This record gives sequence, structure tokens and C-alpha cells, in this order.
Amino acid sequence: MDAEPDPTQRVTDEKALAAGMLEDAGWLPMADQTADNYWWPWMKNYYQEIETGYEDKMPMIERIWIDQSMKTSMGD
Repeated sequence: MDAEPDPTQRVTDEKALAAGMLEDAGWLPMADQTADNYWWPWMKNYYQEIETGYEDKMPMIERIWIDQSMKTSMGD
């Protein structure tokens, strides 16, 4: 695909390759929880930390607070 000069054809080829890889996959791995990074605008005092010590997330979790009015206004 790197040798394909036409960008439109390259995208088409990449999509076909990705679809074929998904069909041939025996299983789809889920991300490791320490590598995931989720953020919601209504979660306050959270700055996308993923590690605060050896398997101890409580110092981070106990300082997070939820802006309930923002969460409600966003439909949840």
C-alpha cells in the first residue's frame, strides 16, 4: 500500500485490509485498564491520570467530583 501513488485507492485498499483482518481474527483484545484513558467534561478535578501509585487508585478517585448539573444538561 505504501507504493500506491493514488491516495483514494490507498484508502480503499486499507479499508479492505482492515475488514479482512477483522474477519480472520480469532478474538479481539480489549485494552488494558491501565492503558485506557476516559474523560467526561462533567468529571471535575481529574486531569487524565492513569497511575497514582502501585495499584492504588483511591488517592485519585477520592478527589474527583461530578458536576451533576452539567451531567444532567448533557442528557445523562
